[in-house]
Amino acid sequence: MTAKKIKDALPKGATLLWYEILDVLGKGGFGITYLARDTNLDQLVAIKEYLPVGFAVRDQSHSVRPNSPNDTKTFDWGLERFLQEAQTLAKFKHRAIVRVVSFFRNANTAYMVMEYEEGDSLEAVLRRKGQMTEQDVMVFLPPLLEGLEELHRNQFIHRDIKPANILIRKDGSPVILDFGSARQALGNAGDQMTSLLSMGYSPFEQYDSSGNRQGPWSDIYAMGGVLYRCISGGKPPDAALRINARLRNSPDPMKPALEVGRGRFSDRFLIAVDKALESIETDRPQSVAAWRPLLLGAPERTVAAPAASAAPAPAGMDSGAARAAVQEAAAMTRAGGRKEDTSGGTRKHKVQKNSWRSFIASMNEFGSATRRDGTRLKPSSPPATR
Repeated sequence: MTAKKIKDALPKGATLLWYEILDVLGKGGFGITYLARDTNLDQLVAIKEYLPVGFAVRDQSHSVRPNSPNDTKTFDWGLERFLQEAQTLAKFKHRAIVRVVSFFRNANTAYMVMEYEEGDSLEAVLRRKGQMTEQDVMVFLPPLLEGLEELHRNQFIHRDIKPANILIRKDGSPVILDFGSARQALGNAGDQMTSLLSMGYSPFEQYDSSGNRQGPWSDIYAMGGVLYRCISGGKPPDAALRINARLRNSPDPMKPALEVGRGRFSDRFLIAVDKALESIETDRPQSVAAWRPLLLGAPERTVAAPAASAAPAPAGMDSGAARAAVQEAAAMTRAGGRKEDTSGGTRKHKVQKNSWRSFIASMNEFGSATRRDGTRLKPSSPPATR
């Protein structure tokens, strides 16, 4: 991937303080990651730039600016969260967590400097191999769980676990990359909600941009999705489709891992993956410590495999408005970011704030029927948006 092929990327040879841009390593909806050289220490680094495509562009002076005055408040809020994330991550010194060595403001945006790790993303590995064996998975899974547990122990939620954000070094060890806190902050703008979700990996509670129902269990769902991809060769159906099926008392569109991987993986492992992928957050293991023995072996505990047929919707979800809101989200997911037109065609989808408000209200109604007492990790409140 070269800088000249990536829209809004800094050109090769550009400098940021004493860092020289060499190439583009990747681009997401909320930033660009560069390969750069630290000219002071004469070593390679990776630099992540805050550049949310939906809210900002690069001008001719290479500075980043919001798309419009209306986007300024949201852009600035996300920028502050990006810097807070960098400051938090810089405190971690764990082999399975990307090492942040510095961060700074420049050109009206912010940059996070990380150690450069050589290897392939798990996404690239899976594209080559299709499926994995349990032996393959066990090379990277234990240290990956340790890294995730370290984040949660320090009150930090990743929010975007997926194969593309897990680097596999040449020795087979994993590194967790590309955290999603800045994306979560920008999600409160409402209209950009779908671009914040990694379909198939994001749990249902992440459709609620307030973050009030998110916690370690949210990362566990996403990690379950990663393992499901390793088992089946494909990612799970999107959480909105699964919830929609549940509301209709229809079968879950996700074929259980226990069925997909039986004969190639141990039943214990497959059942633990299915448990992580429970649609309702309180039905999942609430921590890595609770999930690990289910995956790696705990004779003293048994977990029943999820039923193939759909469970009835919890009490409190018989509201027609709630059903319609969730079904609208599911329809948008089926259309790949386009809203289905019941007249027979499709029209370009733009999420309306009122629709998302009713959708989130339905989520809260859905979750309140199953909520347990317990500590929740809550991000700070977002700025008001119009």
